[in-house]
Order: sequence, then C-alpha cells, then structure tokens
Amino acid sequence: MKKYYVLGLAAVAVMLFTGCETMNRGHDDSQDQQIQEMITSNRETVRNYEQRSSETQRQLAGLQENYTVVIDKLNSLQRQINYVYKQNQEQAEQISNLQKSLAQEQQQRQASMNRVINTVAEQTSQAMSKAAASRNTASASSSSSKISQSSSGPVGSGEFYKYKVQPGATLSAIARAYKVSVDDIKRANRLKSSMIRVGQTLYIPKK
Repeated sequence: MKKYYVLGLAAVAVMLFTGCETMNRGHDDSQDQQIQEMITSNRETVRNYEQRSSETQRQLAGLQENYTVVIDKLNSLQRQINYVYKQNQEQAEQISNLQKSLAQEQQQRQASMNRVINTVAEQTSQAMSKAAASRNTASASSSSSKISQSSSGPVGSGEFYKYKVQPGATLSAIARAYKVSVDDIKRANRLKSSMIRVGQTLYIPKK
C-alpha cells in the first residue's frame, strides 16, 4: 500500500514539473513575441525618421538655393543703386558748375550793362551841358536847341538830344540813362522794333 502511495506522489510530481515547464515555455514564447513586435515597431520608427530626415534635408537644400538667389538679387540691386547714386552725384556736380557759369555770365552781363549805362549817362551829361551852354546865347539856342520836324529829323515837337549809338548799347539802357521810355525813343525815331545799330543817330526827347 505504501509502495503505491509513493508511486502516486512521484506521478503527481512528474505531472507538476511537466506542467510548470509547459507554462514557462508558453511564457517565454509570449515574451519573444512582444520583443519581436517591439523590434518591428522600432524599425518602422527608424524608417519614418530616416524618411523625415531626408525630406528635411531636401527642404534645407531648397532653402539654401533660394537664399543664394535672393543674395544674388540683393547684390544686383545694390550695384544698380550705387550706379544711380554715382550718376546723381555727377549730375549734381554738373548742375553746380552750370549754376556757377550762369552766375559768372550774369555778372559779366551786368557789368557790361553798367558800363553802357555809365557811358550813356556821361554822354547825356555832356549833351545837357552843351544844351545849357547853347541856351546862354539866344541865337545859338534857337538854332541848336529847337529841332523842327522833317523827314530826317525826329517825330514830334519839343526839344531832343542827339545820341550816337555805342557798341553794347540797347534801347532800354539808353531810355534809363535819359529817364524816358523805350516807346518815346521809338516814336521819336520812327522805329518799328527795338533793334538799333552801332553809329546810328537817335533823337531822345527831353523831359
């Protein structure tokens, strides 16, 4: 009886050991499957990362190319700006030189006009002195101061100065010197325009 009891315990022990081994083997298979799934998932993650990295590198290369194009355009614009700025400086210098030349020419013209006016004024003073001297003699005054109207004489009645046109003289300068208007001189000398010639004799009305 005891022998059968021992054999029974041995059989139970064998069954228990076999069951535990089977359970351990099932447990190991489950862990291997989980590890394999994790490896597969990690490989997929790595592939996705590599794809994203490649795409990022392509985008970066495109941005660098666009940056190079923009830099080239900026450099071209800067060169154009420098060229326009240089042209503006040259034009400003030319304008300044022209202004200086015009100012000098205006000064020269004004000086020439002043000389003409002074010459006419001096001639006027001499003519007035002669007229005053001629008035001291009655016979000379009536013959030299009174100028009657004729085809070669002045137009109008009254007294006139005789003036011989000098180089550089103009009707406006003569009129200012004698303190009469240009129209008065033109009317007295039958002038249709303001053109006069050197050596021409003009009759200037006395005011």
